Amino acid sequence: MMKKLILLSFLTTLILNAQAATVTWAGGNGFWGDANWTGAVGAPLIGDDVVISSGEVTVRDSRLIRTVTVNGTGKLIINSDGNLSIIIGTGSVVDALEVNGSSGAAMVTVEQGGKLFTSNDFDVDNVRGIYVLLGGTFINHGEVDVLINDTNVAAIYHAGGTFQNMATGLIEVSKADDSGVEGTGIIAFDLFQNAGTIIIKDTDNHGFDLRGTTVNNGSIEIESAEQIGFDLDGSSDFTNNGTIEVENTGGSAFVVDGDFTNGNNGEIYVGSRNGTKGNIGNVGMNILPSATTAINRGLIQIDHFKEISEGLYVQNPNFINSGNIDITHVSATSYGIETANGGMTNEDCANIRSTLPFFIGSSSTFTNEGNIFMDTDRPSTIVSTAGVNGLLTNNGQIEDFQASFDLSAAFFINNGFVLQPISGSYEFNEAIPNILQGAGPGVGASVALDDAGATVVGTYDKTNNEFTATSTDAICETTFYLILNVGSSCPVAMRFQLEEPIIPDAANASQVMEIKVFLQGNYDPVTGLMNDDLRVAGLIPLDDPYDLPPFQSQTITNLALLDDLGDDSIVDWVLLEIAPVSDPSNIIRKIPLLLQRDGDIVNWFDGGQVNISLLQSCESYYLRIRHRNHLGIAVEFTPNF
Repeated sequence: MMKKLILLSFLTTLILNAQAATVTWAGGNGFWGDANWTGAVGAPLIGDDVVISSGEVTVRDSRLIRTVTVNGTGKLIINSDGNLSIIIGTGSVVDALEVNGSSGAAMVTVEQGGKLFTSNDFDVDNVRGIYVLLGGTFINHGEVDVLINDTNVAAIYHAGGTFQNMATGLIEVSKADDSGVEGTGIIAFDLFQNAGTIIIKDTDNHGFDLRGTTVNNGSIEIESAEQIGFDLDGSSDFTNNGTIEVENTGGSAFVVDGDFTNGNNGEIYVGSRNGTKGNIGNVGMNILPSATTAINRGLIQIDHFKEISEGLYVQNPNFINSGNIDITHVSATSYGIETANGGMTNEDCANIRSTLPFFIGSSSTFTNEGNIFMDTDRPSTIVSTAGVNGLLTNNGQIEDFQASFDLSAAFFINNGFVLQPISGSYEFNEAIPNILQGAGPGVGASVALDDAGATVVGTYDKTNNEFTATSTDAICETTFYLILNVGSSCPVAMRFQLEEPIIPDAANASQVMEIKVFLQGNYDPVTGLMNDDLRVAGLIPLDDPYDLPPFQSQTITNLALLDDLGDDSIVDWVLLEIAPVSDPSNIIRKIPLLLQRDGDIVNWFDGGQVNISLLQSCESYYLRIRHRNHLGIAVEFTPNF
């Protein structure tokens, strides 16, 4: 009796070992049933692990095995003739490639450039491209790998387990009579992860209809879907760190009805990308009321959505933008963003750009802490007439290109700035007349010569709408930057342009001249001084000796200036002429001055340095010194305001 038990155990072991055999395709092109396998007498048996590293294997009828690995230059072509081509594990016979982990370690991998093709060109119901059941695993590490040409239902059906398209893997669905990728069932699938490229073309239902945990670190492109392009169902937990593009849909492009807390950290393009147009049949992105907190930390770009519709429709109580949202659609009836019984916050440092107005629905709110760039000729905000609770609050900056904001509206509370540039520049004679001040002190502002704000040249008082220059660097300039949110980690610089430079005056534009000249005839090179014989002889006239009309002549009234002052004793009168370099003959100023023995030229009234405070131009000048008995001298001078 004992011997029989031992024998039975031994036989059982033999059977188990046989079921776990590794069977390798020997290379070349052929069919699954060919005797071209290493590790098997004929075709692989139930429970075998199949490896295709080179050559091309075509499957046309049902096969039951444990795992398939396609790598190297290997190809697995599944061409269904109405029956299931390959079953991995156990399951119903309805799909081209089924991954079912219920019977053990069921797995399909496509590695190192290997290729897997599924071609279901026959009019048979319920034929899919790839079917992953609970516990099963599909992994693609290839380069140009999985091509699903035509399916009667969802091309990729994921009801559980793990689906991973990794590295440079490419999965392309060219036609599906249902969705491109579908996740359904009572139990949500465990993980759908893409780090490569997935392209979905021409689906009769959704492009993506997902549940469970979905992570995109690669690229997903949906080029045509009869209904929704990208649908996140209620049980979905979604994170996008890569790129998603949705073009040409019959319904909305992107619908969120699940957990979007991890949200978008990458890029989402709705309607078109890089100038390629793709019409959207309804809302660009729809955040449903049942969605968990939705957060955008990356880029969402929306255009080409339906007329009388919305680019971004927020029905959720809490949609947060901390990244960038660009809505560039051109429409006479659509809205860029609409909030309906929900709330949206554009956080500090975040940006929203829209060529369409916002609709703030009844009992909904929109709060801007960052930057909004609005460029529409329609009223920028429209509040629902059915309710009084719709409210837009601006605590940041709004760049209002076409003056479409109505600050007097009861639903608009402005604690920040609303700016009205013209093609990015402000053009006016006054300081900054088109800036509309807010009700509170929420945003600080300074004026600088560069967008980094490194050189602050003035301050802006939004209450009185006044720009005050605090540095002479501002004089002779016409281009400035208004730096908003001073002290913030991400200040905003708005460029504005004055039609004329700030005019220098005695208060902010005086030039102190230190001018030194020597008259050759009475200069002593030993002492380095000139003689003052005229002063000693009393021959220096009190009135300047120059014929100055229309300029003013001067008279020495402080006779102490003609006393013996040593090195500072007066030698004679000289004349300072000022003429622009652009027109030297146009003398714009003649100023009589006094010359001292040490060569200094000083004022006639107090003997101090020359202070010219009435220059009215910011261009370069010639400064010319003339004497009644000597040749004149000239030097070019650029005002340093």
